Amino acid sequence: MKKIWALTLAAGFFFAARSYEQAQAQARFQGAFQAKWAGAQTEPPPPGKPASSEKQPDAKMNESIIEKIEKSEKKWRELKKKWRGNYSYKKRFSSWTGFGNETTIVVRNNRVEERHYREWRGDSAAPEGEKWVEKGPRAGSHKKGAKALTLDALYQKAKAVAGKAPGPHEKMYVRFDRRGLLNACFYINVRIMDDAPGEGVDIAAIKPDGAPDIPGETDADDATGALSLVMGNAAFAVKLYGELGASEGNLFFSPHGISTAMAMTDAGARENTAKEIKNALNFEIDPPRLSAAFKKLNQKLAAHASESGQQLIIANGLSLTGGDVSPGFKAALKNDYDAEVFAGDLDPINEWVKKKTKGKIKKILEKLDPYSVCVLLNAICFKGLWQNPFKEIHTRQAPFKFPDGKQTTVSLMYQKSDFKLLDEKNFQAAEIPCKENRMSMIVLLPRNVDGLGKLESGLTHRNLEKWLAALDQTRAREARLFLPKFKFETGYDLAAPLKNMGVKDAFDANGKADFRGMGWPKGKLFISRIKHKAFVEVNEEGAEAAAATAVEMAARSIRRYPVFRADHPFLFIIKDNETGAILFMGRVADPGGT
Repeated sequence: MKKIWALTLAAGFFFAARSYEQAQAQARFQGAFQAKWAGAQTEPPPPGKPASSEKQPDAKMNESIIEKIEKSEKKWRELKKKWRGNYSYKKRFSSWTGFGNETTIVVRNNRVEERHYREWRGDSAAPEGEKWVEKGPRAGSHKKGAKALTLDALYQKAKAVAGKAPGPHEKMYVRFDRRGLLNACFYINVRIMDDAPGEGVDIAAIKPDGAPDIPGETDADDATGALSLVMGNAAFAVKLYGELGASEGNLFFSPHGISTAMAMTDAGARENTAKEIKNALNFEIDPPRLSAAFKKLNQKLAAHASESGQQLIIANGLSLTGGDVSPGFKAALKNDYDAEVFAGDLDPINEWVKKKTKGKIKKILEKLDPYSVCVLLNAICFKGLWQNPFKEIHTRQAPFKFPDGKQTTVSLMYQKSDFKLLDEKNFQAAEIPCKENRMSMIVLLPRNVDGLGKLESGLTHRNLEKWLAALDQTRAREARLFLPKFKFETGYDLAAPLKNMGVKDAFDANGKADFRGMGWPKGKLFISRIKHKAFVEVNEEGAEAAAATAVEMAARSIRRYPVFRADHPFLFIIKDNETGAILFMGRVADPGGT
């Protein structure tokens, strides 16, 4: 059986005080915190069935989408009758710049009677922007805000949108709430990173007029935040690859894990420190929705892996190493990121790492900063099984070629099966699906042995989105695929790369760092180090693979099959297929290297 092990400790974020005296002032509280937080456990997610969602990139699927919308519309008519035509819903927009607005539409007797509008401007001196209420005949008179439409009109609009064929680079996004009511139906251009969809439907919080918000159906639960998060994280992955890929050799990291750890950091950042983090990480939604989006996405990713019999562990932690942070910040990490909060120094931190990565990463750091206050931790561990296992009896020793003309001998696996393949001028791409097609490994293979540099130079966020979208829309075809077994561990100090990407104030020890959200005055707490370790292993288990050998070998043909032979350096990505989230990204320069 084919197995992928991919693990990272996606960041030890080491926060230090500016001086020994400041550290000592905090350390006097440490004994009490050790007693309070030692052994703290992760809180379980709230009960309840998550909202269902699906992305449909193919126009051929639109007919089934319309059927689902009509089924939802039938439920709505029954509920509308029960509510006697009196209800309200919300439409919200927010930008990474901190600007946002919200429109509440109030319907009575099946007619729009009120429109409530408010806007905000993030951390500016005047956070509250324009605000107004329209009633009666004036409902809809302002140019700003969502249009004054009933839910019935929105259902018609959604069916019209679903009936259209997708344009170039467009994917359809459809979402229903827990009751089966329509929340979203729109096309989104995968080349444009923006949390605001184009023409279509995108609403939340449908409820009887005058009733309180329904838990889980408020704006914070809006799944478009998760979609924006995935797209922003893909852009961040490419930027960070450009920074880490400057050095030679194998490369492997988890953009999702690092992004999660940075989001926890951003929750405590303020003013310019927060803005620099948002810009570098491509966080395009405001902090409350960002935390909710991460929680929703992480729960969805774990569910996808579990439902397909695979293993995905995403763990977050906060270690209080020499001081304390505010109760509000600790509560936010526990509630929004299911973070474990504990007190301790080097040994407890490394033990946490070892436990969360199933022993694959035994240690994240050798020592602590003498003025260390706390360490933010994230670990992500993925173990996947191929949809169609490789057969160990087909694995052969074969040459793996290097750009300088040299070569080494590797274990090259082989199988003939159906794969999605993409043929570009300078490279080939293949998608190798994991069990039940929930997750996949994407291999980008230069056509020439020395073509990796050219492929990397063209690796932009827009190009990657274009390649993945094109690969996603191709039909699987029978092909002969060769892939080397590989196993290696990587380690990075992310301070320099993140500084190059614009995160500067957070590392400043001279007063610019602003982490007031953690309970420290501006300039008194800063990030001293960010450590990232990753481990990946791609191999096969012979017993289960051998059991299927006879079936595979039974068919014979003189046909010529497409060949995908990864016998020279290549790029690879491990992603979740439903959400599009890039969990891991790397480069195999030498399968036998470290």
